[in-house]
Amino acid sequence: MTIKLMRRRLLLTSAVLWIGVVPLLRAQTAPTIPPDFAPLGTLIDSLRSGSEAELSIKFDENMFTVQQTNRSTISAETGSELDKADSIQDFPGFRIDDGKFFLVKHVAESTWVEQELIENTAGARWNKRTLDPVASYPLDDWTEFIDFAVSQGLVQYGSFSTENKTFGYLVFASKGVPSVAYNAGTLQLSDDFYRTMRLSPKYPPAPGAAGFVIIVHDPHADVAGRFALLRGLDSLYQGNAGTKFCFLNEGEFPGANPTTLSARLISDGGVHAKLQALTPQSRKSAIYKLLGNFQMDVPRAYQELHFDRRDPTSKIADYKIDDIRYLHEPLIDRVSDAKFDSALQVIFDAARSGVASSKDAALTESKRHSLVVFKQVIITAAMERADVGKMSDEESIDFYNLLSEQLKELVQGASVAFPQSPKVSSAVATLDSRIREHSLDAITFSDAIKRNRTMSRLMVTAAKAPATYGGIPIAFIGSFHTKGITSVLRENNIGYVVIEPARSTIFRAPESEERSFAQFVAKRSAFLRAPGYNKGAAELAPAEVQQYVIPKVQHAAQWHDTQVAAIASKIDPSSTIDPRKLSTSILDNPYSIYTSIDVGGSGQLPPNIPKGAFAFYEPFGDGLRLRLLGVQDEQWKADDSRYRFLSLVTARIPEKDASNPSSHWVEAMTLNSQDRAAGKAFVSYYDGQGNRLWLVETSMGAVSSLVSRPVKKGAQTVEFGLTTAELDRDTTKEGDRDADGYSGSGSEN
Repeated sequence: MTIKLMRRRLLLTSAVLWIGVVPLLRAQTAPTIPPDFAPLGTLIDSLRSGSEAELSIKFDENMFTVQQTNRSTISAETGSELDKADSIQDFPGFRIDDGKFFLVKHVAESTWVEQELIENTAGARWNKRTLDPVASYPLDDWTEFIDFAVSQGLVQYGSFSTENKTFGYLVFASKGVPSVAYNAGTLQLSDDFYRTMRLSPKYPPAPGAAGFVIIVHDPHADVAGRFALLRGLDSLYQGNAGTKFCFLNEGEFPGANPTTLSARLISDGGVHAKLQALTPQSRKSAIYKLLGNFQMDVPRAYQELHFDRRDPTSKIADYKIDDIRYLHEPLIDRVSDAKFDSALQVIFDAARSGVASSKDAALTESKRHSLVVFKQVIITAAMERADVGKMSDEESIDFYNLLSEQLKELVQGASVAFPQSPKVSSAVATLDSRIREHSLDAITFSDAIKRNRTMSRLMVTAAKAPATYGGIPIAFIGSFHTKGITSVLRENNIGYVVIEPARSTIFRAPESEERSFAQFVAKRSAFLRAPGYNKGAAELAPAEVQQYVIPKVQHAAQWHDTQVAAIASKIDPSSTIDPRKLSTSILDNPYSIYTSIDVGGSGQLPPNIPKGAFAFYEPFGDGLRLRLLGVQDEQWKADDSRYRFLSLVTARIPEKDASNPSSHWVEAMTLNSQDRAAGKAFVSYYDGQGNRLWLVETSMGAVSSLVSRPVKKGAQTVEFGLTTAELDRDTTKEGDRDADGYSGSGSEN
């Protein structure tokens, strides 16, 4: 087995809910009694409400069985016996749970053993994890099961294929309370709010008599997350009309490090006046361009979008709360996952060839060294595939220190076991580079903890005196800081609610966004000069705004005018499409900054699957092209629902992995909007074969027809994951370090 395959298998350990499929040899006769999915409703509801419920669905020849994971603490003796009786030849996984690190071994059918990794092994915690059946259904009930899942909050589906496996995901919308009470009132959280946002399941709302703060997990380098947060803030304001808010921003700023909050008001550097001089629609396009290119952060973008010069109260007080002494992170030159995997593979192959060929063979000193290295490679690979996205500050430091030590032990062991191997020596050099990366990661996280002190102190100040600082504070921070900051808030009797953008697409952010984030943090001035991206500092110096931002505002305004004219020129006067509504809806969508428009279809809707498609996105140059179909279709005139859909759809197509052509998305579906009263839904459906994202208008009852039943091809295995729509769940690029193309250091900081 290869290290790359090990990565693929370990991906499954981070999935909240997975499906395993065995050959589908024949279909069972349709049941005469409707299937009873009621037993699953409570489990899915629990998952959506933020519990740690873990489910799986296993297919056999005729049935699929829903199973629930149960975990119990066992003794070290029992764990060791189960480990020795291991009948499953598989690589281990790695699990992080509340600051504890567990090595996970699949020891028998539906049984795993989890061993805590600590220095004092005698005090390690052991768990036994089992999969227990909940209910079974005939395969013919699969479509009805998807109908049931939609009724229970299913919003996304995707299927991703590699040479040996097909992975799948069914993603459910998170559930939340309609309101949160605080010391001076009630915060309303509308249904519209929950379409793009969610309450953090890890940090439930907490009361406090001395004040209240809204903590927002800022998506930083994820463009889709930035656009979702922008819409979520609008819903929060709309649901709490009359309530004043102020913004508290994490991030770098020029000049001194003021002590008091009142001395930390953020200057717009001149961009406000330039934006307000534009027409409203041109201003919106310019803001989307700046936000999508990381030259403006979400708080500033929201303020500029909603500023009303006729209403002085529309201005939002905005404060910088970071500690710039600890913000200069190094630009880490990271070893690619492919190179690191190859290095591990070399050491793994050398160790495997050196171990005893049978249990009865004599264990020589050389074979003993090889066996030690063999085990070290497996543990290292498991740790490198750990789901680090949700780790807190102390957990991140502990993890990267532990991983560095593990790599050092592997380097030492491999050097001793294979001193004469040039290939192993080269592989060891690669591992040394990864050790340096993780050491810098740990230092970066240590500095980030120091920033917590200043940010939490200023949050407490704002929360205690909202009238002084402009309203209830909304603090934009990375999720890395939340554990430490909420602890300080509780100590000061400050209530809080933690909210975050929900995932609007099953496809993960491109690698370029993550690389650009790191480049900006390392050297902002050089990065601003480039035509690329940056993190979005809390404040730019006026000179930086004039030199780097204002020209982009002017360019964006010109681009907008060009787009309006281009869209109008594409629509024939005899068409049922309204050019004004079309251009407004398209340019209201933040993803319009990547999109060009075309019209096709000979006036009629195409007969292709999916039925009901009226447009599609496809790659075009460095961006996307939106092609409209059926320009004579009367449905364009029926109401404005298609135009609303065009303004809301997340226009993202997954990147192709040139290094692994056998890996590709088969299909994906997002249920963007639904009108249960009218029985109508709008769906974006990605067809991997054609590499198109179709926009589909269909009935609620037909949504399930877009979800294919899993098909097993030869020896290929098929496994699905079911989870909630959290922003940084690893649901895309299989085979990478975080299964999403990101080779960064985990939590947003």
